[in-house]
Amino acid sequence: MDKKNCINSLFYNIGQTARICQAFCESYFKEYARGEISYDEFIILDTVLCYPDVCQRDLAKHILKGTSHTSKLLATLEKKGLIERPIDKKGNRIVRKITVTDNGLILHSFAAQIALDFSEKIEATLGEHGAVLCSNFLNKIKENVLANTDIVFE
Repeated sequence: MDKKNCINSLFYNIGQTARICQAFCESYFKEYARGEISYDEFIILDTVLCYPDVCQRDLAKHILKGTSHTSKLLATLEKKGLIERPIDKKGNRIVRKITVTDNGLILHSFAAQIALDFSEKIEATLGEHGAVLCSNFLNKIKENVLANTDIVFE
């Protein structure tokens, strides 16, 4: 590898792979979810179901998006009738709790199958052991970068 260029570095390859996977996921959802839900909207539903007491600010941290972008996605999901956001208290703060509606659960189940089918195709190329190693490696990199930087998603 040429030391003057970064094009074959781990740093560059991770960035390129992430961009390709994001674009593919968005395209895959557009085609198979028939426009009913976007990839970003699915990620929000999935995260809310994994963390039922999550507030908007914490949700934004989980999905690595800014709070204003997250707010727009939540408003879209609410308009579609997939979530509700009743007012609640979290400590001394007033927050809008996010709950997935029955329609949201149905659509999430449909979209989750799309995501799992896609994931299985990718994992099949790596093998079960390789997929676990790769996932663990990527999580380790993500945790290391977040622990050693002041990254804020706006």
